[in-house]
Amino acid sequence: MSENYIYDVGVIGTFYDPLHIGHLNSIYDGANECKELYVVLFYSETNDSINYKVRYQWIYNLTNHFDNIKIILCNSNNENIEGYIKKEINKKIDVCYCQKEHNPIISNTKIINIENSIPYTSEEIKKNPLKHWEYLPIPVKAQYVKKILIIGNESTGKSVISKSLANLYNTECVEEYSRYICSACGGENYMVSEDFEEIVYQHKLNIINATKTANKLLFIDTDAFMSYYYRNQCDLDFENKESILDDEEIIRKISGEYDLVLFMESDVPYVQDDLRIVERNDEEQRESCTKKIKELYCRNGIKYEIISGNYYQRLKKAQKIINKKFDL
Repeated sequence: MSENYIYDVGVIGTFYDPLHIGHLNSIYDGANECKELYVVLFYSETNDSINYKVRYQWIYNLTNHFDNIKIILCNSNNENIEGYIKKEINKKIDVCYCQKEHNPIISNTKIINIENSIPYTSEEIKKNPLKHWEYLPIPVKAQYVKKILIIGNESTGKSVISKSLANLYNTECVEEYSRYICSACGGENYMVSEDFEEIVYQHKLNIINATKTANKLLFIDTDAFMSYYYRNQCDLDFENKESILDDEEIIRKISGEYDLVLFMESDVPYVQDDLRIVERNDEEQRESCTKKIKELYCRNGIKYEIISGNYYQRLKKAQKIINKKFDL
C-alpha cells in the first residue's frame, strides 16, 4: 500500500453482482491512491439476485487487509443517492471512480474513468459463471458452484460414481457420512437416534465446507432424505424416541437445493457390506426399496435423472447429462 496518497477521500461503487477480478483491481487501485476509500455496495429490496449480505461478505473478505477501505450500503431506490452517500462519509470527497458506461455516483468532484481489466461485464459473467470461472475471486466462486446429488438404493455404486466424477471434473466429493458413524457404532444394529441426527447435520456441514473449495461442480453422495429413509425403513429399535428425522418437512429444509440429482438404479450386482446386519440381495426387495426411495423424492418435489447400466455405462451417462446441463 502506498504511503504517499494522491487523494484524501475517494468513492467507488456498484452492485458487485457478481464481484469479479476487474472490480477487485479497481478497488485495490483506489485504495493505493486514496487515504480513505469508500466502497459503496448498492442493493435493491426487490431485484437483487444475490443477497446484499453475501455480496458484503465478498467485499469485506477481499479487502479487510486494507486499513483504509470502508464499505457503505446504499439502497438503489433511494431518491437522493448522492446525498445519502455524502452524509454517510461526512467528509469532502476528492475523487469518484466510475466505469465509462456508468454515471458517476458523486458529481462535482474529480471523476476517474475505470477501464475494465477483464474482457467481460458482470452481466455476462452472471449469465454463465462456469464459463468465466477464472474471473471470479475464490470467495465468490462458492456462490456459483453447481451441486450434484447422487442418490439411490444401497449397493448401487453411489460412492464409486461420486468419487469418479469428482476426479474427472477435478473437484470435490462429499462422501456419505453415515458410513463413518455406522462404522464407529459397530454396525447399523447398534445405531441410536442421535447417530442419525449427527449424520444429517455433519453431512450438511461437509457440503457447506466443500462448496468453498469446489471447482465449478460439487458431487454429493446421498443427502438427509436417505438418512430419513433408512432410519424409518430399517428394522431398528429407537425406543420410540422423537427425532428431527420424524418430520419430512424438516428434512426437506436440511437437505437444501441441488442443481442436478442423479438416481442410481438397482441393476448392478449387490455387494454385501460388513456394516449391514442384513443382506438385502433379494431382487424383489431391492426393487421395493428403490420404488420407496423414488416415491420419497417425488413426494418432496425433487426431480432426478435415472442412471442405469453397468458402472462404465453409468459413468458415461452421468458425464453426458452433466456436460449438457451445465454447458461444459
